[in-house]
Amino acid sequence: MEEEVQNILISALSVEEESGENLADFIRSRIEPIGGVDLPEIPREPVNFDE
Repeated sequence: MEEEVQNILISALSVEEESGENLADFIRSRIEPIGGVDLPEIPREPVNFDE
């Protein structure tokens, strides 16, 4: 059983990443073909760290 677990771990850890793109690029590549998503602009205010 221990040998089987070792083989599974070796197999899982030896897999190379499929691409060098980051998560944002991956999400964009999945969403753009269906027309993208329009998100509302969120108003931002300065952060006051003194409080």
